Amino acid sequence: MMMQRKIAIVLAAAFAAAIPAAAAAQQALGPSADVSFGIFAGAGGSFVDRGGPALDGIVAIPLGRMGSNTLVAGVTGGISGPLMIGDNICRLGPGDTCVPDYPTFTTAGVAAGVQRTIGAGLSARALAGPAYFHAMDGDDALGLQGRLDVARPLIFHTAVVASVRGSLLPSYQGETLSFATFGVGLRIQ
Repeated sequence: MMMQRKIAIVLAAAFAAAIPAAAAAQQALGPSADVSFGIFAGAGGSFVDRGGPALDGIVAIPLGRMGSNTLVAGVTGGISGPLMIGDNICRLGPGDTCVPDYPTFTTAGVAAGVQRTIGAGLSARALAGPAYFHAMDGDDALGLQGRLDVARPLIFHTAVVASVRGSLLPSYQGETLSFATFGVGLRIQ
């Protein structure tokens, strides 16, 4: 089955090279792996330093067609948190205690949603699902994640992708946290 799919992809690529206009109008939405690098911004809780770098990835497969949309599901992973370089400066809080930095989270989850071609060569996805969040200080939490991305093909089976991901942790150390990551990266499809 995989060999037939690969042959079909090679034939589709050859056809696309022969007729560029037809290829732009009929972009294939298949299995994909994305990696994005960007920034995050955190909200909620009693923390400081609520921004920093983020690395995010997703491996997604199509499950079927629903009209003009393709149903997709995948496995997600990422890391985001404040960048700690040099001495950690104590910012005093209530009771003359140091207010901690926003946690650095590693994330693993699953997501499902729809993917759609939105113009000549562009595709967009909207995905959501549960995720497991592990903070570098050792605390864990379950939460929800949502992801929106837009991709534009580059060459061969690669595309540049821009994404925004939102995460909600309803109970992390007794508080509700949320954060958003904004990233740019590559998709192999």
